[in-house]
Amino acid sequence: MNELVDTIIECDFEHLGFNEFPINEKFGIIVWKSNIKYEFLLNLKENSQNLICIGSGALNPPDLETFRQKPRFNRHSWKFSESTLFYNDPTRYLNDSILGGWCIGEPDNWYLEEIKEIIVKITEYLNIKNENILFYGSSLGGFNSIQLGTLVRNSKVLADVPQLTLENANYVRYIMPILFPDLTNEEIKYRFDYRLNILDLIKREKYIPNAIMIFDAGEVDIKEHYTHFFSQLNGLTDAENSNRIKIIINPLNEHHFMSMEETLTVIQQACDNDLMCFGDEIHLSKLYSTLKEHEMTIEAKNQEIQNLKDTHQNEIDAKNQEIENLKNQKNAEIANLKAKNSELEQKFNEISNSTIWRLTKPLRKLLNLLKNK
Repeated sequence: MNELVDTIIECDFEHLGFNEFPINEKFGIIVWKSNIKYEFLLNLKENSQNLICIGSGALNPPDLETFRQKPRFNRHSWKFSESTLFYNDPTRYLNDSILGGWCIGEPDNWYLEEIKEIIVKITEYLNIKNENILFYGSSLGGFNSIQLGTLVRNSKVLADVPQLTLENANYVRYIMPILFPDLTNEEIKYRFDYRLNILDLIKREKYIPNAIMIFDAGEVDIKEHYTHFFSQLNGLTDAENSNRIKIIINPLNEHHFMSMEETLTVIQQACDNDLMCFGDEIHLSKLYSTLKEHEMTIEAKNQEIQNLKDTHQNEIDAKNQEIENLKNQKNAEIANLKAKNSELEQKFNEISNSTIWRLTKPLRKLLNLLKNK
């Protein structure tokens, strides 16, 4: 973290808040809790009453060596207008082969719950109300954001193409023996389903988060996440609150995240307006304009194809007409030749049957004999 910030505050959980936090500059916090190191990157804005909390996503294999035992703060270089808090997942530190840990932690220590307690303590120190906390993330980060929005009541969640259950993920099945070496898959699911499935955590907490979830239309996500999520919604009837989860379908691509510009726009709208309240309209202007641009591009391409088809069809029609005219012309010439031939045959027959022709027959034979001599 030293390469990202000049100031790093390190303390145990009990002493968190004893140090004064810098304003209008990025700084790091290292908090020790139950002998685990939790790392945070903050940028507190002087005039901001909101706090955007952003988790770390999975590493790409080429990045594994760089971040093997170092924190990863996704999107920390983005220009947010509100105060931000980025949290790292120490689950990656448990084994060098782990690319992403979903803050699952160890059997007796759920790291995400520890992260939640640290965030709550920081926000209490900063006098930030839960209503002004927004948990944001995409994919793996979206999964953790929904979990945190469930644990921190009255907070807000914006989850872009979130994972909703880890039960069907091949990679998660790979890391389970690393995180829970002494448990079978059935025991893991029975004891820790709330860590692996959004709905199981909601049922356990009996609390529906104030969440906007942006789903894609990709076959893999529909099969592995959304179908399971919708099929288990009946379990929400025991919730003790009346929040509503808003779902927006983004049909642009499979597992396609919003761009930086789109995300910053939506996050700012979520902070400026109470967009999480059921019945409000969400104006995803950037997302909709992008979708509109795609639609206009597709429409223009379709029109271009239609114009080409029309042009070629006109050419084909012109050629067909030319062939038809030539055909008619040749048929007329053939009919004319047939008529002339018929006329000649008729005249020949008339001559052959005439009296003069018959009287001059001996003379014609004599002439032929003279020609042949």
